[in-house]
Amino acid sequence: MSKKPINDSSAWTRVGVHTLSVFDQVLPESLFEELREFVQEEGARQSGRVQTYWHPLTTPICAAEQAVTVLTEKIQSLIPSLPIVGAEWWVQHRDLAELGHPLHLDVDDQLYLDQGVLRRPTIGSVLYFDRSEDLGGNFIVYSSSAARTPIYVPSEPNRLVVFASGHLLHGVTDSQGNIVEERPHGEQKKKFRISMPINWWDAETANAKRYQLPKE
Repeated sequence: MSKKPINDSSAWTRVGVHTLSVFDQVLPESLFEELREFVQEEGARQSGRVQTYWHPLTTPICAAEQAVTVLTEKIQSLIPSLPIVGAEWWVQHRDLAELGHPLHLDVDDQLYLDQGVLRRPTIGSVLYFDRSEDLGGNFIVYSSSAARTPIYVPSEPNRLVVFASGHLLHGVTDSQGNIVEERPHGEQKKKFRISMPINWWDAETANAKRYQLPKE
């Protein structure tokens, strides 16, 4: 199985935007730099914990919500019929020693835990802030349930990967480019990979919580 990442934009596998599309330089440079500073601070503040937030697509109150608003407009211009009432976003701030995320599907976790109801996002994405080194920390996604070989997508600053996050198995390779069954743990390198996943939904998630600006 080849693990060579695809770098030529003309070579991206696309079976409609619902399956996989990749957009480079997706945000205006000024907004991207403001967002980069925001996610670095937010990631450091979380200290390894992941907190998801809900943006109801009203007036943005932080750089992340502003970026989500811009990206929502882009998504809706591509797929006008897509039902979207809000977006769930969070910051992934991981030490390079802990690169890797098992294959999974995105669902409304709290709704499933509370009621056993399986609800999937309308569409999902990941926004990147740095560049992959070789094969380490690449996004991987299977283009269908029948696919045997995943698509490897290297991260690049200001690159947005859009895909059907609730229907396509996806994950992140470890530092050696391998698919992992559980999240790796190792000696901290104090160097971090930062990304911002975004899922758009047709109804508010069960644990919807809007971001609150830190108190001065």
